[in-house]
Amino acid sequence: MSSTDRRILTGGNPWPLTQLLALWAMGIFLAVALPKKVNAGDWELSSALTGSATVVDRSGENSRSGTVFRLSPRLGLSGRGSRVNANINYRPTFSAGTSDTDPEPLVHNLVAQGDVSVVENFFLLGGNAAARVSSGSSSTGSVDEISFNADGGRQTFSYGLTPQFRARLNRHVSFVSNNVLDWVTYSGDGNRAGGSGDSHSSTLHAGLRGDRRLGRLRWQTDFSDRRTHFDDRDDRRREATVGTSYVVNRKWLVRGSVGYEDNDIRTNRDDTNGVIWNVGGTWTPNPRTSVTGSYGVRYFGDVYSADVQHRAKRTSFALRLARDVSNRRSAELVDSFFFLVDEQGDILVDPETGDPIIVNIPELDTFDEDFLRTSLSGGVTVTGRRSSLSFTGTLEERSFEVSSIDEESLDFTIRFTRRISSHLTTTLRGDLSHTERDNSGDSDTYTVGVSLSRQLGRRTNASINLQHRDRSSDSSGDFTENRIGVSLTTRFL
Repeated sequence: MSSTDRRILTGGNPWPLTQLLALWAMGIFLAVALPKKVNAGDWELSSALTGSATVVDRSGENSRSGTVFRLSPRLGLSGRGSRVNANINYRPTFSAGTSDTDPEPLVHNLVAQGDVSVVENFFLLGGNAAARVSSGSSSTGSVDEISFNADGGRQTFSYGLTPQFRARLNRHVSFVSNNVLDWVTYSGDGNRAGGSGDSHSSTLHAGLRGDRRLGRLRWQTDFSDRRTHFDDRDDRRREATVGTSYVVNRKWLVRGSVGYEDNDIRTNRDDTNGVIWNVGGTWTPNPRTSVTGSYGVRYFGDVYSADVQHRAKRTSFALRLARDVSNRRSAELVDSFFFLVDEQGDILVDPETGDPIIVNIPELDTFDEDFLRTSLSGGVTVTGRRSSLSFTGTLEERSFEVSSIDEESLDFTIRFTRRISSHLTTTLRGDLSHTERDNSGDSDTYTVGVSLSRQLGRRTNASINLQHRDRSSDSSGDFTENRIGVSLTTRFL
């Protein structure tokens, strides 16, 4: 069977057979995992349908104008059971345009995470999936279904399975095996020109854990072997470590580890093997606040991380600092997403789209080249009786391992929502993206928008939206875009 025969045309985008099989597998997983009878307090199912018409006027690079019509159903499922957890949010968008607007006919937005205890206390099977739209260039800025083709957009899919095993060997020692299988794919061969293609990875892991009966002192040993296959190469990373942790009191925990790593990867460095070590700790002053930090050494030098989380009734705050090696495919995996969560630990969602709030994901070029990444990310959400304010931002420095290109990026988003009356709500939003790159200069993109929403019934609301976007780029070209649109949303559950 040819590659063409193995693809199915969906909304103008060819879907590889592997992507369809992954979606079917997720459906089977949910059908088996979800309990046949659930209480309303344990599970929440939501669905909505949004239709919109947007007038677009773009001047400058890839100028175009006309009206874009969009239809976007949304399905959400979240809950916890005795043996299963799940959080799924899926929103496809179908688009058609007049004149020369040329929107992408179908794009997918998906974030899904879940796990099921297949054999209690022995086998836990986890799964995750994501679909999102990106620009495929660090200098372009974010894109959506309307600007997808004008700005070289790419539809990215990622899928992962995490089979985990645990068995007690004796009174004091347990065996663990935390394995990972994941795939990253991009729709449409045309979007891959000169860039990254599909890839898949597998991680085999085995370790031993000291039993809690030893008191405050814990110990562990781990071995992992990760293989990643790209279109043009294979990477392999092996690591063996031994570590210990000590519970000082109910607020403090300290930990440390030492080991050796053996890497066969594409890089200009002379040596990617050697001794590794890491020390760190966790401070938990109360159930709503935690601070975690670590520092160590790997083949490229210093590695460190810090994570601050605080959740209250009306406030959610998160801050993360990290330095490590990464690449484009890693940024597409759900495990790398930085979510904002509420007091119960549930992921916060955008009140307009219903999508999970993810701290800004920087736009990256389409090459799967490793880079040394230093990043500071954060977000805060404050909710009042009639108003809410959210801010997310990311500052990154990236130094590529082969091309030796240095890149810096700043991305942040601010949103303010105010309920004017029992039936009327207004939202103000601003986005800024700034990139500096050695071989392509600077790029700045900013977006401001305002929307007014009117509740028409218990489950239906109508909105009018205004948006202005401006990009100034040394490599991608300049443009100014204005949009005005109306939309109608109906919730079914």
